[in-house]
Amino acid sequence: MSRYTAIHSIIWRDDVFNSLSEKGKLFFIYTLTSPHSNMLGLYLLPKSYITYDMHWSPKDVDEIIQELQELDFIRYDENEMIYIPKFLKHNPITNINQMKGASNTLLNLPENSFQEDVLNILKASVNNASDKQQECMDSVYKGLIRGLEGASKRLVGGYEAATKERIKNKETRIKKQETRDSQKVAEYNKVIEDRFEDFWNSYPRKTDKRRARSRFASLFPLDMDKEKRQKRLQHMGLHLHQYVEETSDLEERYVKHPATWLNSVDFDFPPDPKPNHQLQWGDAQ
Repeated sequence: MSRYTAIHSIIWRDDVFNSLSEKGKLFFIYTLTSPHSNMLGLYLLPKSYITYDMHWSPKDVDEIIQELQELDFIRYDENEMIYIPKFLKHNPITNINQMKGASNTLLNLPENSFQEDVLNILKASVNNASDKQQECMDSVYKGLIRGLEGASKRLVGGYEAATKERIKNKETRIKKQETRDSQKVAEYNKVIEDRFEDFWNSYPRKTDKRRARSRFASLFPLDMDKEKRQKRLQHMGLHLHQYVEETSDLEERYVKHPATWLNSVDFDFPPDPKPNHQLQWGDAQ
């Protein structure tokens, strides 16, 4: 927190400031004098702090931040860093001690999208300093740049390592999931194959088993609801029982091919009339 903050009285005659709502004006003064503020006008200000300090609702806080951002009194990013663009204009860095303080403050802030703006203002402060102060302030400024570059490299290095670790963990999770999915598919296919063999053994004509198996499997996709699958199997058993009875006296050549019969029946509904017959194949798990 900075010890002193300059607030010029002319602000009350500023048309843009006076266009703010009453809460908007109060909030802007709060950003300048907040116990969380610093000598740069760039600091961490979580919305929870504002809610507590101002006794406002989260909705009020969001609306007031938006109001001030639209008029560029403040800028607020996704990391809850707040930046007051004109702060250093009214609270300039003019000597070596202030430059050291500004440098230390900036180095200790979380990475944010406003850092470049502050650096440009600090560079201008060096250029505008008196000859006596300029050399020392420039030295501190260059040290600040080196410090930020070093922090950035450490951050990038840490980020890259963390990214590689996340990618590795994600790949491991994907492989495990693929293994589980493969096992699930294999187990399901085994159940459907068993049900198909029951069908095949019961059907009165044994022709083109490969095509019949393919059509049978297509009737029971992996993502089918279990209850629907059970009903379809039950209805198939009823239809098959009826068809076996209807064709019992026919020559085999007049009996439909298995795949053709499977294509011709809607197994979402039972046959009519309904024989008193229950499927004996069991249910696909």
